[in-house]
This record gives sequence, C-alpha cells and structure tokens, in this order.
Amino acid sequence: MGCDSDSIGVGYVILGMGLCVLASVGSTFGLLLQKWAHVQQEGLPDDKKWPESGAAILSPAWILGLVLLVAVPFPLDLVAFTLAPQSLVVPLTGVTLVLNQVFAPFMLDEKVTRLDWMATGVIVIGIVCATAFGSHCSYTYTLSDMIDLFEAPAFVVAESLLAAVLIMLTWWLTKWGAEGCLTGEFEIMRSRSVAYGLLAGLIGGQQQIFLKASGELLETTINGRNEDWIRYESYMIVLACIGFAVAQIMLLNKGLVLWTAVKYLPIYNVALIVSSTTYGSIFYEEYKGIDTLGIAMFSLGVLIVVLGSLLLMLKQEPSRSRSSSIVPVDSDLKPTALEDIPDVTDKGRRDSELEGNPMGTEGCVNDPNPDVGEAISKKALPSITPGKQSSGRVSLAPLEKAPTLPSMEDANASLPCSPETNRGT
Repeated sequence: MGCDSDSIGVGYVILGMGLCVLASVGSTFGLLLQKWAHVQQEGLPDDKKWPESGAAILSPAWILGLVLLVAVPFPLDLVAFTLAPQSLVVPLTGVTLVLNQVFAPFMLDEKVTRLDWMATGVIVIGIVCATAFGSHCSYTYTLSDMIDLFEAPAFVVAESLLAAVLIMLTWWLTKWGAEGCLTGEFEIMRSRSVAYGLLAGLIGGQQQIFLKASGELLETTINGRNEDWIRYESYMIVLACIGFAVAQIMLLNKGLVLWTAVKYLPIYNVALIVSSTTYGSIFYEEYKGIDTLGIAMFSLGVLIVVLGSLLLMLKQEPSRSRSSSIVPVDSDLKPTALEDIPDVTDKGRRDSELEGNPMGTEGCVNDPNPDVGEAISKKALPSITPGKQSSGRVSLAPLEKAPTLPSMEDANASLPCSPETNRGT
C-alpha cells in the first residue's frame, strides 16, 4: 500500500533515519562510558570511591556518559521521530549493537566470541527485515488526534499486556524471584541483569511514543498553532516523556553493573526495538499502511531479532567466587575460611610439658653466659669425630662412648632464661 497525500515527503523520512543513526552513536559511547565508570568504581578502595546515588555515580566518566546518552541523542531523536515513522526509525538503533561489539573490547577489555558475532549478525538481519517491510509513511498529528489514539481499543489491550509483563519482571528482581528460584550467585546476577535490560527496553519503547508525541506538539507550535498548550494534556505528554527517560536510564545502569556490556546491551536493544516498533505501530496505527505480506515479513523480522537475543544467552560463563575457603573433599564439613582457623600455639599445654621439653629454651635472645656455654660444650655435647660426609651429614662417635648428659633440671638452672620465660614462644 502506498502513502496518501497527507504523508510528508520521502526526503524528510530519509533525514529522520540519518539523525537516528547519529543518535545511536552517541548512545553507544554513553553506555560504554557509564559501564567503564562502574568498573573503575568497583576497583577503588572505599575511601576513594565516588559518591553514588542509586545506580548513578558522580564521577566525571559517568557524567560524560550521561551527557552522551541524553544530551546528544535526545534532540536528534526528537527531530527524527517527528520526520519519520516510529516503526521505521527504531530498528535503525540496531547500529548500537554493532558499535558495541566493536568498541566494548577496547574500552572495557571484554572478550567478544564468535558466538557473539553470530548472534549480533542474526539480530541485524532481523532489524533489516523489520525495517524493509515496516511502514514508510509519516503523518502529522494534532493533540486531539493523539488523545483519540490513546483511547483506541487496540492500544488499550496492548498496554494491558505490557503492564502484566512489567509486573512479572519486577517480581523477578525481588528476593522471591531470582534469589528464590536460582542457586548460583552468577546465575542470579545474570538473570537479574536480563530482567533490568528487558525493563529498560520496554520502558524505552513507551518513552519513544511520548517522544514522538512531544515532537508533534513542537512541530505544530513551530507552524503557528499554540492552542494545544492551553490544554493540560500537552504538559502531561512532555512530563511522561521525561519520566520514562529517567526510569529507562536508571534501569539500564542497574543492569550494566551485573553483567558484561557485550552481553547486556544487545538484550536491552532487542527489547527496545521490539517494544518501540510494535507499540509505535499500534499507537500511531502505522500498520494500516502495510499490506499482508508486509505484516508477515515484519513479524518474521521481530522473531529473528528474538532468536539472536537467545543466541547471546547460550554461552556459559564460569561462576565468580568472592571468597577463598578450604573445602575438604568428600567431607561433610562446612567450608572454613583461613582467617577462622584458631591459633593453637602453646594453648592448653601443661607446665610439665614445657619443663620437660628439651626445646624449652628455643627463642631465648639473651646474651649467653660464656661459662654456661663452656659447661654445655664439655658436659652436655657428645664428642664429634671427623668422618665421611654423606648427603650433608657428619659421623658421630658411638653412643656407648659418649659422656652422660646432665639432668634437665641442672641444665635449666644454669641457663640465663628458663622455660617460664619462653612459655609463650
């Protein structure tokens, strides 16, 4: 089906598509900078960490990422969504996936595997398919037109289904969700990251509906129609656009902390593309400009994108242990940390054991008495005769020819430090 006379020119549509690609470049580097800021924050000692507020870090890198993520893409997307259909513009944000796979290994030192590239290629194919068969007609909407679209039965049903999905994802982030259903720490973190990515993408789809609506209001104002700003609905649309944008960024950062960017960002982008394309088509009724073949191919493109996202989940990563412990093999004993092993040095030893210990004087650092040393050398030590050395040992005289050793009481009495002095060594 072709576009009617009310549709704007093709040149404006192409311009809107180009602006969307530029916005995707800013979003990619903004997200990577914020992820890098989170990694640096984790490596800093507690006394040198930057202040945090929720998922936000008040460091120069994170703030610069926020500027690239919001200040650069927002005006570009605002104009792009005004000039081109939402279902056509949104799939072009898949450029973010390609740029992320290229620059994430350099900025974040994250490894990109062959499976990652294959999954990214599948996602790009789905995006191209959805873009090629999506609606290419763009129209101008007044405030009254958009209020009528909000009340359309198809949009109300779609929003009800979205609300159910959002409730399920929010439940999964609670202690009864991922923590109650999974056991491994890394599996819990990864599943929570996926939930945050899906939430951010779904919320982002809603934000782009209000972003296009805000652009339509701006366009009518530029054309000299200011009566729309007399009605409170115009301000509600703008506030909803800002509120959804803030929620999207906060959810996005919470997921970035839990998983690698090359795994997390494709999930977010897939949710954003599917949500924004589907709900944009329903809200602005862009599906009315597509024939049966176009609807079938558009749906196929969405399924291919979902398949690519599932491929990203196939790679298993080793679990991350945060504590070192000793775990006996085939034992029922619980793991014991090294610092929890008790100090048993000389504890519980009887005085008789210390007094009868020939090593009782070990550790004495007092200057030796020459007379005592001479007495020990003459009475206590056996005579040593030169002999052949074998493996560093010397031959001793036969035991029966050695002089008799004095008693321990006599030896201890003649020493400058007694067992009582060395009991703690």
